[in-house]
Amino acid sequence: MEAVRWIRALVPVAVVALLVGASGVSASRAADPPWRPPPCLGGPADPPRPETAAWYDLSPVLDASGTLVGQRLTVGAPGNSSRSVDLPPESFASGPLRGQLVVGDDDASRSRLRVIDLVRGCVRFETTEASVIRSALLAADAATLWEHRVDRTTRRDLGVWRRTDEQVAAVRVLPGLPADPEYGPTFTTDLRQSADGHLVVATCGVLACRTRILDPASGRVSAVRATGPAIGLATGRLVAYAACDWWPCPVLAIDPASGARTTLVAESGPAELGGHQDADLVYEAPDGTLARIDLHTLARLTVRGTSLAPVRRGSTATAGVDLAPGAVLMAPGGHMSSAEAAQSVDPATFTVDAIAEARQ
Repeated sequence: MEAVRWIRALVPVAVVALLVGASGVSASRAADPPWRPPPCLGGPADPPRPETAAWYDLSPVLDASGTLVGQRLTVGAPGNSSRSVDLPPESFASGPLRGQLVVGDDDASRSRLRVIDLVRGCVRFETTEASVIRSALLAADAATLWEHRVDRTTRRDLGVWRRTDEQVAAVRVLPGLPADPEYGPTFTTDLRQSADGHLVVATCGVLACRTRILDPASGRVSAVRATGPAIGLATGRLVAYAACDWWPCPVLAIDPASGARTTLVAESGPAELGGHQDADLVYEAPDGTLARIDLHTLARLTVRGTSLAPVRRGSTATAGVDLAPGAVLMAPGGHMSSAEAAQSVDPATFTVDAIAEARQ
């Protein structure tokens, strides 16, 4: 398995492209004219679709010298041919959820945020902000958006904001975190929503991550210090990598109230949560074995010879498929864009299903 430095592995794709130069990142995907999705008829009040196999892949576009000149968003949905959207270098996407894909881009003066209905092929919601929206995530209701922002001039962390389709302005729900030499300069802030509705916000510097867990219903915030990137929240505990430099890396379960830490996996590659209420940890072992741990009982199930690893989720992901609740998206090496087809794994049975609609 390729060794990847933790924090840099989570740096948004625009920065990664600058680091890797022309080392294998394709300069272009297709000669088809770019897609410009029109507004949806009926506007944001239209109900989102049920879960679909809609998918997306976000890839850097480099010129002949290896300089990042933009990003290409490729999307698809059952019954629709794939389409591509050309975006500026500072762009992101997340989801999809119920066919809805969050897309953000920045033109150096304003940030634009859109929710694109991939099934209908139109923009369900669109807004702009003067500050930089670094990433965003659609909540389980497919109507609430969580946004992470930074100051346009200083890049100071401005915190996490919430908005709905009907809101004219977003409301800040978490303040920005100040710089802390214990963690080093912040490279990325990743947003994830747990199965029980909590928002997990992992702010990662060069050395380690600071993670906050927000209960949207009560406004209560818990904090966990000094871990690697967060994987999610399950059984009331934060599941995160340890603060280490390379894969393989331990995976920890941390009680936010007491700070007690349990090592779930001594050596793990890519890992994600799935199953009922996200209570199963699916991960790739160093020998390529795919394994699952039941977080209630800590029972372990392994399967060999799959060549699959979980694809990273969250607001800083670069690919995704709209799957049934509890399913885990898999691909060789955990990189969907390198796979001929994404696949779905049911953690309870380790049943692997191909997703034909996600073919690149």
